[in-house]
Amino acid sequence: MILLDSIGHMVSTESADELHAFAKELGLKRAWYQTPAISKKTGKIAQLGPDCNAHYDLTTSRIRDKAKTLGAVAVNPFELVRQAWWAKQPKGGIFFV
Repeated sequence: MILLDSIGHMVSTESADELHAFAKELGLKRAWYQTPAISKKTGKIAQLGPDCNAHYDLTTSRIRDKAKTLGAVAVNPFELVRQAWWAKQPKGGIFFV
């Protein structure tokens, strides 16, 4: 399932692959996918912050409306973070909350 919050963050509840496929259907570029900064030296997360988890930003109301038309479910930001696929990964994985 694809989730979209009121700020415009879009995530998947299942996988990055599901998110990329949906983003492609919306016409988004893969380069716009936002992920945590990973240290090339250690392979671990180098930066953490409130927006560091993998997502796409939908910056216009037109693209947010299109996402909803294609099946994205509108949720509040807290629910988006709770249900995102990376939030379900064990701590110590690449993606976590």
